[in-house]
Amino acid sequence: MDRMVLVRAGPKGVLVDEFIRRGVVLVAWQDLGDLSSISSRDELEKLIIRTYANSTRASDGQLRAKLARILEVIPDSQPGEWVATLHPGKRIMCVGKVAGSYEYLSEARLFAGGELYRHSVPVDWLFGVHRDNLELSTRHDLDDGMMVVKVLSQETIDDVLNAPRTPIPHPSPR
Repeated sequence: MDRMVLVRAGPKGVLVDEFIRRGVVLVAWQDLGDLSSISSRDELEKLIIRTYANSTRASDGQLRAKLARILEVIPDSQPGEWVATLHPGKRIMCVGKVAGSYEYLSEARLFAGGELYRHSVPVDWLFGVHRDNLELSTRHDLDDGMMVVKVLSQETIDDVLNAPRTPIPHPSPR
C-alpha cells in the first residue's frame, strides 16, 4: 500500500512556486521551533501541549488535530514516500517523492498568511496531474481546504498515480 501526503502550499497555494523552485514542502507551525530532536510521538505531544495549551484558540480537540497533522510530515515522512501539493492557478496536482529528512530552516524568510515557514522536507518533484483528469471523489478528497497536511486515501492515491501525467509547471519568475 502506498502512502501519499498532501501538503498545502500556504494559504490559497501562494507558496507552490517556492515548493517547486526549492524542491521542498514547507509548513509554518512557527511556535514549535526546531523539531529535529523530537524522537517520539509522546515527546512531540508534550511540546505541542506546552506550546499551545494556554492559547485561547486551542481546545483539546484542536491540539490533537495539530499533533496528527504534524505527525503526517514530521518525523513520519520517509525518503521515497509520495508527496503532493496543489497548484491552484494551473489546476494541477504536483506529485513527487520525499528525497531526504526533515530540516528546520532557522534562517528562512518565507512568509505567507502572516506565518514564517521553516519546517522543511526535501522533495523530488516528478510530474503533474491535471485535476480534470481525476475522479470526482478524488477531487473532493483534495478539496478539504482547511487541512494543511492530509494523508490521502488509497483510492485517491491510485487515481492520482494512474491518471495521465503532465509536466510540473515552471515556477513564476520572482
